[in-house]
Parts: sequence; structure tokens; C-alpha cells
Amino acid sequence: MTIDEMPAGREMDVRVALEVFNEPKPEKPPSYTGSVSGIYNYFEPTPWRAWQPECVNGEWEWVPVPFSEKIVYAWEVIEKLHAAGRFMHLDALGFDGEKWRCFFAWTQIEKQQYPWIGEADTAPLAICRAALKAVTP
Repeated sequence: MTIDEMPAGREMDVRVALEVFNEPKPEKPPSYTGSVSGIYNYFEPTPWRAWQPECVNGEWEWVPVPFSEKIVYAWEVIEKLHAAGRFMHLDALGFDGEKWRCFFAWTQIEKQQYPWIGEADTAPLAICRAALKAVTP
């Protein structure tokens, strides 16, 4: 399956965690430290940004952040690439009436060719597709 064929969801988010954030899934389970009134759960602080704890079948485990489904997390993908020097310009993120498109380029001159373009029905997925293309050799 190509990057352009990948749907939003867990598989896409794992690839973003591994390839964009360079974070493999943590080996140790999340260290649950309790909750307040059963509403807010607390965990020991971790250095991971691309993984979050989730209760699955009564056990806490690490799952990827939903980068391809929520714009707030997709924007962190853009910030991560920019901070790592992976691209110089997010030239455009827009909707043309049918699809969202995200364009990345290294330089002003390269912007004319747009080497990394992500297209999707949602902005977060378009961002993730373009980001994966930018980091994939």
C-alpha cells in the first residue's frame, strides 16, 4: 500500500510516530499512578511525544497519538518536521472543494516543483501523507 492509499487511523499514526518523530513504541507499559475521582488519570512523565497511554481490555498500553485524525496533533507533525530541519516551507494547506492538499518544500526555488504533496479528504491525513513523503527516502 502506498502512502497515498493509506487511510487515517492506527497504521498511519504508527508510521508517523516511527518515521517522523523517530520514536519506537515504548517497551515498558505506562506507569499508572492513579486518578482523581476516576475522571483524570495520571501517569509518570515520559520523554515520548508520539505515544500516549490508553486502557485496552482493562490494561494500560501505549498507542500512537491520532496524528492522522485530529488537526491539533497533525499540526505537531508540521512543527516536528520544521524543528528537525526536514523542510523549510509549508507552502500551502488548503481545500479545493474536493480534497485537502498539503505542500512541503525545502527551499523557495523548490516550491515551484512541490516535491512532497499530500492529498486527502481531511487536513490531518493530507499533512501526514505529505510528512511521510518528506521523510521517506
